[in-house]
Amino acid sequence: MKQLEGMGIPRQILIDGAILKIQGLDCKTFFEKGIAVAKWNFDNVIFDDTFAMYPRTYHSPRFNVSFGVKSSMGRSNVDGAGIISIGKFTQVSWNETFEMDLAAAHKYTNSGHNYHSVAIYDPVHFNWKNPKPPIPADQKKTCRIEIGNDVWVGRGCFFKVSDPDRPLVIGDGAVIASDSVVVKSVPPYTIVGGNPARFIKYRFDDPKVIEGLQRIRWWDWSIDKIHDNYKYFDDPSSFVARFDHS
Repeated sequence: MKQLEGMGIPRQILIDGAILKIQGLDCKTFFEKGIAVAKWNFDNVIFDDTFAMYPRTYHSPRFNVSFGVKSSMGRSNVDGAGIISIGKFTQVSWNETFEMDLAAAHKYTNSGHNYHSVAIYDPVHFNWKNPKPPIPADQKKTCRIEIGNDVWVGRGCFFKVSDPDRPLVIGDGAVIASDSVVVKSVPPYTIVGGNPARFIKYRFDDPKVIEGLQRIRWWDWSIDKIHDNYKYFDDPSSFVARFDHS
């Protein structure tokens, strides 16, 4: 963008063309507010590989997924219903599975292998139309999975949440090893892995670096400021010393 500005093209008329890859983009909302909103037509699949410079939100009948600036996700699955929010500069790999409130969904819709029922047998195989009881009002709360900023999620992970009052939160700067099963929230700047996912180590040995990065919040900088200071990113200690003014 700076190169184009140098050619005399005003910044205010430039857009990140990657955003136009989104099917069903609400162009009116995008040009008015700078937020990409789209209706998602897939029932249980989600992905976004645009790496766009704008936040994006996808709506489907069963789930909503939002992405922060420059974040991405490979093709992944959503089972159940709920809300997934992903921060800025976060990369979620492919073949992830997000399971949200499956127990409640099975209990109150008579679908799947419901161990709360008299029969654990999947009723779809009875080959008759099975009447579904209404979901009680206290079961209509929404489960949430919240993935922070500067997070890396390896491929093939499972994220499971069943309590609408206790969202599954992946803290800023965390790393989730491939093939992990995440059933509990993950603190910032920790590396976890396994089934269930357990603490492996912190991303940085010095706690002052972690504390400083949480105060600096570089992901909230403008893309120009990140560009101009990216030469300092390879040395976290020096980076914190330079930019943490607490």
